[in-house]
Amino acid sequence: MSQFLAYFLNGVARGAIYALIALGFVIVYRATHVLNFAQGAIMGLGGYLVYLLTGPVEGVAFLPSWYIARLPYWVAVPIAMILAAGIGMALERFIVRRFRGRPVFAAIMATLGVGIILDVGAQILWGSSSLPLNTPFNGSPYKIAGSLSIRRVDLFTLVAAVVVAGGFFLFFKKTKVGTAMRATAADQEAAMAQGISANFIFAMSWGIAAAIAALAGILLASGPDRSVDTAISLFALVGFPAIVLGGIDSVEGALAGGMLIGIVEQVAAGYEPKHASVLGNGFFALTPFLLMLVILLVRPSGFFGTEEVRRV
Repeated sequence: MSQFLAYFLNGVARGAIYALIALGFVIVYRATHVLNFAQGAIMGLGGYLVYLLTGPVEGVAFLPSWYIARLPYWVAVPIAMILAAGIGMALERFIVRRFRGRPVFAAIMATLGVGIILDVGAQILWGSSSLPLNTPFNGSPYKIAGSLSIRRVDLFTLVAAVVVAGGFFLFFKKTKVGTAMRATAADQEAAMAQGISANFIFAMSWGIAAAIAALAGILLASGPDRSVDTAISLFALVGFPAIVLGGIDSVEGALAGGMLIGIVEQVAAGYEPKHASVLGNGFFALTPFLLMLVILLVRPSGFFGTEEVRRV
């Protein structure tokens, strides 16, 4: 039982990251009805920005030889999120907005192209090898009960996810901008008739989603390996099973789906060597997508998503 609880705790921590990834997808989709395939690249960018801000970073080709950043991790994380938000808003303003009114497929392909450009640009600037990240999570794990413990980075991940999710819900429900975002998501034309600027709402949605994606990438890079590389962007793919489970237009569903996917994946990873080795190493990585296929078969709109009703 203690072994299962250990796997479960690992799953909750990983699920918190997946929930943040899924939340970013849902925010952009609700506002623009476009799936943002650049989300993974922005995650990786968040990790690189923290690496750049915490230093030392000698040997990075595009920086002068005297540049050594020494910001504390706790200061670098919010700065990286703010910078990522600015980048997200710039991408919406200068690239995605030009595809408004065109087929949705064209806008989706544009985000895919942006993601590839950001990934390749990161490799050009920082190289393809992993870069060590300075984090404050080097201490021993916190003991919970008996042999059960939780790593410092996992505890920080859970706290950060709860704070961000709670802050977003308060922003979404209690502020004028949040109300405008909900109105635009519900009926864009009616919202514009009430004087709400769709351009502002779309830019805000991309900015918030980019900040959340950057945090997810930072949390992944701050894990046990404490390193940054372009492989971080691949974790965004697990956001798709999460939003399928929860519902592509549901904020609550994104959080619940991410947590469930993380728990299933980590429990499967824990038991795979002893009980499922015949399936091959790494089979646990397929479990989120197998679960996604099952949910698509029985409930295509997800557990919390809005069911589409068509007249035939």
